[in-house]
Amino acid sequence: MTALVWIGVFYYSIRVHTTGFGSYKQLLIICALQNLVAQAVAIFGILLAIFTGNENIFSAPEYAFGGGNPWVHLGAHLVIGTTVGSLVPWLIGSVVLYASRKLAGSDGKINRVGSLQS
Repeated sequence: MTALVWIGVFYYSIRVHTTGFGSYKQLLIICALQNLVAQAVAIFGILLAIFTGNENIFSAPEYAFGGGNPWVHLGAHLVIGTTVGSLVPWLIGSVVLYASRKLAGSDGKINRVGSLQS
């Protein structure tokens, strides 16, 4: 999930400019929605492990900060995961968006570095 989220951040950061969809505000919404879906899957996985008593990838100690209290892990996803998990990708995506704006012409098509523009 984490890899897919980061692929999405880079993809949508470039596509926001090349399609003329919007700017940094719209990128924040895209990052937040993408993150909320990932957090919902993780929260559901943690709840499933809590209520069934069966460990899964979301409750395994190596992925759950040492296997402490699963409710704390769940709370961290609800509070930290939903806020920091949206803002950090947005900040990195904003840098990618800025770079794609500098590399792209006004038509939104990315120019090759070193090519002559008319």
